Amino acid sequence: MPPAVMHGGASSPFANWSPIGWNQVRQDVHRLQMRIAKSARAKRWGKV
Repeated sequence: MPPAVMHGGASSPFANWSPIGWNQVRQDVHRLQMRIAKSARAKRWGKV
């Protein structure tokens, strides 16, 4: 019987998150949230 293989989750408990450009991530998320909200207000459900 082959050994169990673990899938999913972080590659290690000590994953290094510091090189991520968090300011850019925040800006991108905010921009996408605004696009979603604008499309929802316009009832453009395909865009939402």
